[in-house]
Amino acid sequence: MISSNDYVMQRTVTHANPIDIFTMMDDGEEMLLVDVRENSEFIGDLGHIPSSINVPLSGLETFLKEHSAERGKKLVFVCATGDRSLYACNLALQSGFTNPVNMRGGMVQWHLSGLEVVNDE
Repeated sequence: MISSNDYVMQRTVTHANPIDIFTMMDDGEEMLLVDVRENSEFIGDLGHIPSSINVPLSGLETFLKEHSAERGKKLVFVCATGDRSLYACNLALQSGFTNPVNMRGGMVQWHLSGLEVVNDE
């Protein structure tokens, strides 16, 4: 059963597809792209979005504490398929962040959309 807190969190997570994220980046919208996959995935076959930073889920709570002064900033969370990034969005909400965005379909969908990737650190 979903608690009222879960419902509130779900309602406040924004979901965007890779083309939407790319457009926001291209328009110069201020955001922080946070890839929550493990480092081996970040530099692996799917690569990563050029301006993204790698913060695996295991280190996300620490990252959020260190960036607590930026709670109003748009944080776009990315993973392989969109599941871990949704979890990261909910964790960000619980930590007081007000503008988390889940990239639907993750890096798999980013690739299918034909968008640029980087395969190194």
